[in-house]
Amino acid sequence: MDEPNPAFAPELSPAGSRRWIGRLIVAVMMGIAIWNFVASLTSHVVIPALARLLPADPQSPFYLGTGDYNVSAFFASVLELCFAAIAAAVVSAWTSQLAKPAKRKAAVRQGLSLSPPAAPPPQPVPNRVAPAAPLPEPAASPQPEPVAPPPAKTPPPQSAKPAQPARPAPAKPKKVYYNLVGEPIEADEEQ
Repeated sequence: MDEPNPAFAPELSPAGSRRWIGRLIVAVMMGIAIWNFVASLTSHVVIPALARLLPADPQSPFYLGTGDYNVSAFFASVLELCFAAIAAAVVSAWTSQLAKPAKRKAAVRQGLSLSPPAAPPPQPVPNRVAPAAPLPEPAASPQPEPVAPPPAKTPPPQSAKPAQPARPAPAKPKKVYYNLVGEPIEADEEQ
């Protein structure tokens, strides 16, 4: 008959055992503090509230008491929960701090580097949106020539200015519409 090989748990390194012991301590501290908080909430807040809501005979077995809240005991359980959370954070940070040097020493012994691998340089992302159609330059209006004041002694000449050639009207720019992806769409109708 074939007997199944019992699977043994792998041995933990000292850093791994410290981490598990720290987690166990944190779990026990937080569990006790949460249990005390819930018990205090029930006995010092919820039961007095129910006693005030449900009037009963003091000689009845269902009598819940006078309905007085015990604020100091409830406040003590809230403080206990806060202190347990702070202590859990300290123990957790302490165990994780103890685990880090052991990893570094093992990596140095093996000749490994703990620095993160160099990231490849970022690749430029191609622009998927087509550029807008260039707008035509507006026609330049003719600049008036500076006029010098005429000399006082001589009359101005009677010559006519040469006519400037007429420029054609600028072409109306074609409207280009884009879809949601950014591809240009030809306009079928002219408005």
